[in-house]
Amino acid sequence: MESKTILLVCAAGFATTSMMKVRIQDGLEERGVVGVDVKVATVAKIPYFIDQTDIIVSSLSLEEGDYSVPIINGIPLLTGKGSGVVEEIIAKLDLKGS
Repeated sequence: MESKTILLVCAAGFATTSMMKVRIQDGLEERGVVGVDVKVATVAKIPYFIDQTDIIVSSLSLEEGDYSVPIINGIPLLTGKGSGVVEEIIAKLDLKGS
């Protein structure tokens, strides 16, 4: 299976994306999903990563269509209701668990 890359973005690219990264990785692991690379960046750095990105998860308001990949609202990951975000990632990337 081809590896997929998730780009997590927020304003500063530190605390918020770090929290989202842990929750996404844990959620994928719980579902037996492997082969996913999770990167973090500021929103300003998206153009530098977009060619290697399959999906963006953002704590900021980004519009679907602003970039060539799907965008998912990552706020639920920060409020403790992130399982829906993980399920959305799995569905949009057509990932399979073990």
